[in-house]
Amino acid sequence: MGLEVVELVIAIEDRFRTNLLEHELEKITTVGGLYQLLINRIKRDNCEYCPTLSMFYAIRKILVKQYKIHRADIHPASELNQLLPPSKRFSFWGAVKQNLAGQLPHLKRSNKLHWFGDTFPENLATVGSLASECCLRTSITHEFQKGDASLVWQEVCQIVGNVAGVEPDALVSNTNFFEDLEF
Repeated sequence: MGLEVVELVIAIEDRFRTNLLEHELEKITTVGGLYQLLINRIKRDNCEYCPTLSMFYAIRKILVKQYKIHRADIHPASELNQLLPPSKRFSFWGAVKQNLAGQLPHLKRSNKLHWFGDTFPENLATVGSLASECCLRTSITHEFQKGDASLVWQEVCQIVGNVAGVEPDALVSNTNFFEDLEF
């Protein structure tokens, strides 16, 4: 991945106040693909369903599939420290960051002899609080919540143009980051 890609991702995340997840970005090759990712995020945030509930289900899926915790034992009020032994917490935190949230505070080390953190931040001690935080970190800024697609397109083109050194008006939906812009 070239420095232009990193610069672009940082600029998009800063402007839209969201975290773009690695598995989402792997599929993006065009300006239109990036735009569509952001539009889909806005639609998700504006949807009638509760995004926190959806995030809770995603966290529960990780706990059940990867850590073999019984589904019935996982509730929004469930304490993460009770669900996961210290030896599993670092890998769980990494899985949540990679698949759901992008960035989260670091785990704290309970013992100076441990290399990795194994204590969850106090404000993220339950499955429900973690689900809420993940939603906040992947939610598009309120400025774009009105669903004005043309404003999102203009912002995406402006940022891509600045990073690539091209005029924003020269960008079209199928402009390829790697073939056309040589990222």
